[in-house]
Amino acid sequence: MRSQEHIRPESVSFDDIDYSDAKALRSAQDSLIREQWIRVEALKTVRRALEKCFQTQGPNQYENCKDIAGKITTSTKHSYTKGAPATI
Repeated sequence: MRSQEHIRPESVSFDDIDYSDAKALRSAQDSLIREQWIRVEALKTVRRALEKCFQTQGPNQYENCKDIAGKITTSTKHSYTKGAPATI
């Protein structure tokens, strides 16, 4: 049996919605939370890869794992989570 392909919901921005429409507001909040969690989980995956690299490379870990460590430093700038704007 084949599994169904995951269809990612459309991303909704807070700039594009009418705040009096509760359904649109909830959709934008869900979209923001989903994107933030995707970034967090991607960062966790890179961290696990760096830990594994450090464990396997031994004394050459700083040279051989430099590219993975660089990915962490660039992705941590954008991986934080923040709350959705307050509803009026």
